[in-house]
Amino acid sequence: MRIPILVSPMASGDELVGWQDGVLKIRVVASDQNGADDRAVESLLADVLGIDASRVRVVLGRGARRKWVEIDDYDELDLERELPGRWASADGDEPADAKS
Repeated sequence: MRIPILVSPMASGDELVGWQDGVLKIRVVASDQNGADDRAVESLLADVLGIDASRVRVVLGRGARRKWVEIDDYDELDLERELPGRWASADGDEPADAKS
């Protein structure tokens, strides 16, 4: 599966900030030079999700703040279980099409 990421490089620590409008915000200590932030994002996500780092890779946006990350053998249900709230709206309610 692929997920959109917004990265803040050169932060004071590595952390997942959370979801905002379907985009996962991440802060990493690494700079955006020579792909260091990309490697930090891959490592942090693998650690948080409890999977091998080789299954996580930046596929679009290398060197940019906005990226797409691909996670092998992972699906929406796995992601929602580990990092809930991707599709929650700004007011905290479920999207209208998710309600029955």
